[in-house]
Amino acid sequence: MASPPSNPAPNKPLRLRNATCIYCGAAFGQEIRRTKEHVIARKFVPGVDFDNQWNLIAWACQQCNNKKSGLEDDLAALTMQADAVGRFAVDDPRLAEHAKRKGQGSKSRRTNKLVVDSREDFALKGELMPGISVEFGLISSPQVDCDRAFALARFHIQGFFYLITYDREAKQGHFWPGQFGPVALVPKSDWGNSQMRSFQDLICEWEHRVYGIAADEFFKVVIRRGPDEPPVWAWALEWNANFRLIGFFGDPEAMRVAYSELPTMRKRIVEQTEEYTTFMRQELTIQPNQDRLFDLPAKDRER
Repeated sequence: MASPPSNPAPNKPLRLRNATCIYCGAAFGQEIRRTKEHVIARKFVPGVDFDNQWNLIAWACQQCNNKKSGLEDDLAALTMQADAVGRFAVDDPRLAEHAKRKGQGSKSRRTNKLVVDSREDFALKGELMPGISVEFGLISSPQVDCDRAFALARFHIQGFFYLITYDREAKQGHFWPGQFGPVALVPKSDWGNSQMRSFQDLICEWEHRVYGIAADEFFKVVIRRGPDEPPVWAWALEWNANFRLIGFFGDPEAMRVAYSELPTMRKRIVEQTEEYTTFMRQELTIQPNQDRLFDLPAKDRER
């Protein structure tokens, strides 16, 4: 395998001349049409001029490009939205503007309504003491569908793994051995929970294979390789400064060992009926000086 391309200049997009789809590996030809693909889609982040920023541009087949674009439509809008009390993830007028515009133009696949109309409300009922019942009404911001989010994450991570395994002579990259395994999708208000902190601590010394802060910090990606054999990789994404996704890929048994290092999230039952059970867990934020998920190792910062 030839050496992967060197790291691009931070203000220039990197372009591959790949002969196979960056996402599924299909060889381009008369039956497989190639289409230009921005791995970090321009419309997925708010108002960023990608002409002067790092991105990965490659060829993808029409089917993969369409599927990824379909996922990006509502997920871009959903990950830009303010929380239930109207606070945006960062104080940036571009975010507020694009959240409003996309919220009015994209439909949530979870509710089948426009994102702006997809806030969800539900009631909790319980008995405060014998003979005294209470009921609480709760309203949440529009919710991100986990299955769709992890499907898009798989596209993102595959694109960057293709990059680091790219063979210039063969004009193609490779695909991870083993399986792809999501762990969690987490809003900014809960980045300090025990599972996220344990994941960060577990992988902090693993070897960096991909490290990218792009789109004015509205998109972040990291891929790290574990030290043992058979190999397991950890991956993390941050979308629109508002949601983080984490997981592993590689050898199934090595992945199971890595999963076992993460704690089970503790939840409290607040309502239980014959039809359903409602759980609750306190969200935990993380302080900037404790947030190392997208930090470079000290040896790389010194270069």
